[in-house]
Amino acid sequence: MRDAIQREIYRPYIYIRSAIADGMYAQKIIGLSKNLPDNGRKTAVLVGFSKWKSFMVDFLPDHNVIFLGHSPRVGPRTLETIFTMPRPEIFAWSYKFPSGLRGLCEREGIPLVVVEDGFLRSLGLGVNRTKPLSLVFDRKAMHFDYRNPSELETILASHDFAADARLMRRADALLDTLTNSGLTKYNFWSDHGRIGDLGLRRNSRKILVIGQVEADLSIRYGAAKPMTNDELLQIALDENPNDEVLFRPHPESVAMQRRGATPALAGNGSRYNVLGPHYSLAECLEAADRVYCITSLAGFEAALRGKSVTLFGAPFYSGWGFTDDRHPVARRKRRLSPREVLAAAYCLYPRYFHPLSNAPISCEDAVSWLKSEQRVRRQVARYA
Repeated sequence: MRDAIQREIYRPYIYIRSAIADGMYAQKIIGLSKNLPDNGRKTAVLVGFSKWKSFMVDFLPDHNVIFLGHSPRVGPRTLETIFTMPRPEIFAWSYKFPSGLRGLCEREGIPLVVVEDGFLRSLGLGVNRTKPLSLVFDRKAMHFDYRNPSELETILASHDFAADARLMRRADALLDTLTNSGLTKYNFWSDHGRIGDLGLRRNSRKILVIGQVEADLSIRYGAAKPMTNDELLQIALDENPNDEVLFRPHPESVAMQRRGATPALAGNGSRYNVLGPHYSLAECLEAADRVYCITSLAGFEAALRGKSVTLFGAPFYSGWGFTDDRHPVARRKRRLSPREVLAAAYCLYPRYFHPLSNAPISCEDAVSWLKSEQRVRRQVARYA
């Protein structure tokens, strides 16, 4: 009770301090906007982007770019500065923007574009500030938000894949490259673990459970209710009592020692193996007979390899007929193959950028760079 009273006493001070900071930051943004070049370009107003993502200036060459800051710093007065900028367009990192921003944009006719990492991201993790090779720019919703159709879902629901022979040839070539090279969303050069060294029963089925960052927005917006890695693992154990169960935590959870990186299922330790980051995701997927996910992209990467996939959320690749959906999305009625979803999600939807020059490149060029750089770094690591 005492703590609650103290919080109430200090609450006005917090509001006042926040308002003062908002006003000061708004004045700073107005000063920056006045210094924008008078070149007739639109103004890209970036909200929710970390400071290290300054590469966005090069990724939006047709705009003058101004960073509005992280959501907690973007108060009402700061939002009002948008109207002082010439031809503004809002680019928000994922859903990390103030709750009133979408309504403001709709009311004033200002475009709002949500931005996220693409599905072939990088060598290394974003948490290590590794620049992405690909980004998605969506004017409707994030692709992991099952309640609101994204531009990607619109493509999947309407594109005539059968008539687009060139696109499907690209998808076939991309599928061959991804499966043969072992490339996934995140790629590493020090993964040396071997599933065969675990001593698993030779004739048993292998059930792979994919862990995720439990606080990730893709779970909050992609699943009907929150779900933990332990809950997912327990379901896999219950449904496959006679099989070998392998749990692979998200490499970011391991790197940052986040909750959910290590299962905490009492009494079940002997029934599953935990695969550390030294086991490549590609090898884990190849070894699996069935894969359990909440919303992870790894489920799609498994489907591309012909694996059975069970989902407890509704990521963009669910509901098209090739996954076991425990949370189906009623509006997704079309039947698609994994290669058709690959064509949409990797070839049509993202934009790719060269990691050195930041110049726009094709999906194929991005894959070539990943393969080449991964090979070089593995050779260097071998002799280090």
